[in-house]
Amino acid sequence: MISIIIVTYNSSKYIYKCLESIFKSNLKNINIEIIIVDNKSKKDIVIENPNVTTYLMDKNIGYSKALNYGISKSKYSTILIVNPDTYVLKNSIFNIYTYYHSLKKESIVGCKILNYNSTFQYSSRRKFPYFKYLIPHIFKLNFIGLQNKYNYSTISEKNTHNVDCASGSFMLFPKSLYNKLDGFDERFFLYFEDTDFCVRAKKIDSDIIYFSDSTVFHKKYGSTTYKNYFFVRFHFYLSFIKFYFKHFNDYLIFNKEDIN
Repeated sequence: MISIIIVTYNSSKYIYKCLESIFKSNLKNINIEIIIVDNKSKKDIVIENPNVTTYLMDKNIGYSKALNYGISKSKYSTILIVNPDTYVLKNSIFNIYTYYHSLKKESIVGCKILNYNSTFQYSSRRKFPYFKYLIPHIFKLNFIGLQNKYNYSTISEKNTHNVDCASGSFMLFPKSLYNKLDGFDERFFLYFEDTDFCVRAKKIDSDIIYFSDSTVFHKKYGSTTYKNYFFVRFHFYLSFIKFYFKHFNDYLIFNKEDIN
């Protein structure tokens, strides 16, 4: 039983394809509900399906706050957050749900994310953003022999393995773990809410897992336009600064491999 939470903001270009792919999924005996939280989009999302409930906010309250609102309305014990600019393959949801139920403790499970051109999206899996990982990644220093360890480039994307952070564009977790963490930190208006969520989960001994046998296509920055580009970039850097100060003590441990 899965509650699927989709937060949308001016994503009508993508969300119908996302929903159609979910409806066509091979779910077998898995019951689902889909909760859409619309952050005051310019164009209304109209879905005529008994399994879909839409909540319209009176303003853009931010991604984390909208996620928390949607999860507060959910009825099932398993939560799957999905970006509106994604679409799933026939067995994506079934595979990740089956794997999730084979785990022995509360865990967060992400999947293999592909770009629309079928190339691997490196943000599918991430290390804690220590500067020793971020600098080679941001400045593309592979040409001088520095590997992109931030995105686990030394491990094949075909392998399922534990990570520090999984992509929030398609992320499965138990509501019980969500409640222990008091949900997503609403100080992150946009970006880094998934990283912060995974970091806090790992600190209470939950596993964060990149599951390679579930594939989702994601149009990265699908809601970004020429008009809102600077708004989006502003919140990206603002969220990183907030993340840095929130987890400042972790950054001090420069050579630590994990944040257990």
